[in-house]
Amino acid sequence: MKFRSKEYIRRSNLLRKQRERHEARRKVRRKAKRLGRTERHAFARRADIPFDPNSRREQIVLPSEFSFAENYEQTAETIMKVREKAIEDRRQVMLHFAHVENVEPAAALALVSEVHRARGQRGPGFVTGTYPRSRSVYDALREMGFYAVLNVLDFDDEPEPKAEPGKPIFLRFISEFRVFPQLADQFVSIVEKALIPMDKLARQRLVVAIKEAMQNTLDHAHPGSQGQTSSQHRWWMSSWVNLERKEVSIVFFDQGVGIPKTLEPNTYEKIVAAIANVSNFKFSSKPSDGELIAAATEIFRSGTGTPGRGQGFQNMKSFVDVCDDGELRILSNRGRYHYMGNDKETCSDSSQPLGGTVIEWRFRHEGVVEMTDE
Repeated sequence: MKFRSKEYIRRSNLLRKQRERHEARRKVRRKAKRLGRTERHAFARRADIPFDPNSRREQIVLPSEFSFAENYEQTAETIMKVREKAIEDRRQVMLHFAHVENVEPAAALALVSEVHRARGQRGPGFVTGTYPRSRSVYDALREMGFYAVLNVLDFDDEPEPKAEPGKPIFLRFISEFRVFPQLADQFVSIVEKALIPMDKLARQRLVVAIKEAMQNTLDHAHPGSQGQTSSQHRWWMSSWVNLERKEVSIVFFDQGVGIPKTLEPNTYEKIVAAIANVSNFKFSSKPSDGELIAAATEIFRSGTGTPGRGQGFQNMKSFVDVCDDGELRILSNRGRYHYMGNDKETCSDSSQPLGGTVIEWRFRHEGVVEMTDE
């Protein structure tokens, strides 16, 4: 074996370290180049792109409170502006998330569906944006699957934060072109085992409600287009659970024509007449969008309309009735409907329309949910 001097060993080690540093720099440059290509079709690196009204891209700034419940008008306006500029006007869009301080799953679900649709039709770089400055908002969007749906890279390699006691756990966005019975059954099994035990009838109605929300998108949201599988003909689902509070929220969204446009006038009149003696709700002769939504939730109860339609809404409302706390919110076109349990319901119309339908269903219960077949 050949003996080597200390100087030879020192120089060899120095050269080895130089090669390692050189290779590390090459890896960084390759990654930066790859990120550069990807980010042109994804989102900007952090929130470092300023608002530029002279840009070729349409500049859309998201409100600080991005929520239908807390800031409906601005939130719905933002989502519809994405559709108008990207889909209808064919303009490239830059979304500015920098000032968002709170994001609601229902609003994020509606937004990601519009961005997904625009990028699918116009190209992956057609709608881009910035990451939020708020770490909590970024973590929430990442946990919901907002970036994963759009094939956008995470801002950093940090693992998703562990669930904090008392805070909701978001389940990733799901989207499909068809009814997915296995998904409904699996989701209910998780709720039943981990959160809220329920009897056989309650479980069955929960599964049926979720399946019908999927089915309604195929049967009613896009009249005359059954069987199509474009990005528009999808249902989108989101959910969150709170383990401490024994609370579940389920959100569905579709980009269809809206419930008010799918309910025929003669069906509305039949519903109003059929439930006059069993409902405390006062319907008008010239219904608003909100009243049409309220009527649609009563189709199954009134025995009118398409067979099977409305059963999902009735199951949702009956589930709210037997739980300790819950609500059903439906947003469609200009209409807003809110059911709070035990026939307490309100409806109204907004000046800002929403293209499509949002169904948000929340319930909380301690103990076993028991239902009777009435």
